[in-house]
This record gives sequence, C-alpha cells and structure tokens, in this order.
Amino acid sequence: MTTDPIHIDAPASRAFSIQRGADVALPLQFKDADGVVIDLTGHTWDSDFETMDGTALADAFAIDSASQATGRITLSVSRTVTAVSSKMPDRFRHKLWSTSGGGLRRLWWYGTIQMRG
Repeated sequence: MTTDPIHIDAPASRAFSIQRGADVALPLQFKDADGVVIDLTGHTWDSDFETMDGTALADAFAIDSASQATGRITLSVSRTVTAVSSKMPDRFRHKLWSTSGGGLRRLWWYGTIQMRG
C-alpha cells in the first residue's frame, strides 16, 4: 500500500487502518504552518507500537529517512509482520519520534491503528 504523502506540520494524532497481510508504506511530508518544507537533516527516528493497554509490541515501523533534507520520511511494515496477530493485534497504538542533532526528542505522530481483514 502506498499513498500520497501525509502532511505533518505539528504533532498530530491520526487513526488509520492497515490490511492484514499487506506490505505497507506510508510517506510523510513535514512542513511548517506556512507550508514550507522542514529540513530534517541530522534527525534520528524511532517508532513504537503498543497494545491498547500499553504493552510494548516487538515490531514497529521501519523508517526510511533518506529524503530528510526535503522533509520526507517513509514508514513501512512488511506483510510478514502485518499477517501475524500476535505482532499486530486487531487494534493497537503507534507513536513516531525524532531526535534532532542537538538532542531534542519530539513526538510527531501518534494514534490508533485498526487491522482490516
């Protein structure tokens, strides 16, 4: 699954669904409130998946940050993970964090994921 980039200009909550057993790619485009691309060069990224009761799940999004200078990253998860309900239950939470070169950690994106199928 590939979609048009999801635009993010501030920490945002988003609920969405994923097809069970599908490869998933979610391109994200970071822009400021005026629509200017945010250069994310030097940021490191991590994501968390957890059950609705807060138990951490072992797998999370893989993060391709090759296009950070243009404010883009892509989150992905493979069908080998989305197919297994113990790795991705029917409903769970996600969080996406970055850490700047100066050490500032920021939550950018969070919400609930619902598995379909």
